[in-house]
Amino acid sequence: MARLPAQRLGVPFADGDAFHSPADITKMPSGTPLDDTDRRPWLESVRRWLHQRDVAGTGAVVACSAFRRRYRDVL
Repeated sequence: MARLPAQRLGVPFADGDAFHSPADITKMPSGTPLDDTDRRPWLESVRRWLHQRDVAGTGAVVACSAFRRRYRDVL
């Protein structure tokens, strides 16, 4: 479903989960929620990807759980 807007706009799509570190990926299935310290490098990685798309002039769509305002501010 999240890919549809990217397809319609003709821009790259990324799933935010692809930007998590190996440590986060290991932590998530154990039922231990990620905290802000865990999420910061992830958010920075998503932001870099979006910035690269912006510089390239392509635009982009990312599906991710940046549910807090401060997370969205980083992006």
